[in-house]
Amino acid sequence: MLNLLQLLSLLLLPRVGRKSVYKFISNLSKCMPDGNIIEMKQFIEENNPPKLLINALTVENLKQAKVEANRIIETSKKLKISIVHWESVDFPDSLRKVDDPPLILYYKGNLNSFNDLNSIALIGTRNPTKFGLLSAKRIGKTIAEQGVAVVSGLAKGCDSEGHEGCLDGDGKAIAVLGQGINTLSKKTKFLSEKIVLNDGCLISEYPPNVAGNKGFFIERDRIQSYLSNAVLVVETTKTGGTMHAVNCCLNSKKPLACIDHPKQWHNEEQVVGNQFLIQNKKATPIADSKSLNSFLDRVKLIQSNIKSKRVRVIQNELKLVKKKGLS
Repeated sequence: MLNLLQLLSLLLLPRVGRKSVYKFISNLSKCMPDGNIIEMKQFIEENNPPKLLINALTVENLKQAKVEANRIIETSKKLKISIVHWESVDFPDSLRKVDDPPLILYYKGNLNSFNDLNSIALIGTRNPTKFGLLSAKRIGKTIAEQGVAVVSGLAKGCDSEGHEGCLDGDGKAIAVLGQGINTLSKKTKFLSEKIVLNDGCLISEYPPNVAGNKGFFIERDRIQSYLSNAVLVVETTKTGGTMHAVNCCLNSKKPLACIDHPKQWHNEEQVVGNQFLIQNKKATPIADSKSLNSFLDRVKLIQSNIKSKRVRVIQNELKLVKKKGLS
């Protein structure tokens, strides 16, 4: 077991990636001592059979990483950005059951919205058609009115319009960012503040003051899919960034849907990805309100089954406790 400072320090070591740290903590059954750097180094060496972190494990590297980790934690406090990490009881359940989870999340808003709400990732290109732009907002509102949260990336275009629609429907929006929460543009910041005020949440793997880049946005896409019970694509090209979330959704065997545009839009570049996924039977086509409502009913049933399973697990645990108490 590691605390926030320890885990963040490991992630800040040079030439050490998130996946290596995840493998290390997954095999860890002991608590790392809160002592000095020498004790920390010794503990890692003794409890790291795969030798995942050894290449960067020098006293100087650990010292610098710990200083930087402390700086990030203090900066987050000043900016009123909360932090939850893998070892925290508040860490989202849906992110514990995946192959490549984020280990630290920076957030603003209602973190509990992850665990108890049904949710759909409503995503798409930054440069949608007029039809796509209107559809994103309309669908976002419909999803919210049915008590389902909208997960998206807060990027301009399909993402932001979907969140606007969600807020119009008085729903909860969850924005997954590919940058530090405090680095949003002026326009996007205004929308993000509305999300938080409406009991939604902003989350990011990246500390304050870290600017977004293509790699971060790709990594962000997997979290959108992981946090959601399903993915609905507004518009995408065949090779657009949206496809990263689509592939993650398909690999996770979650329901995938795409807007099936009227024929006059089929030749638009932003729509080619939709048609490809529909024609190859990878996605449910959404062509009207009837097909949208049918898809939403399917997604709500998934959440209902998840809750029922959770209740059964708790009931079985209580039975075991009672049985032990009587024996």
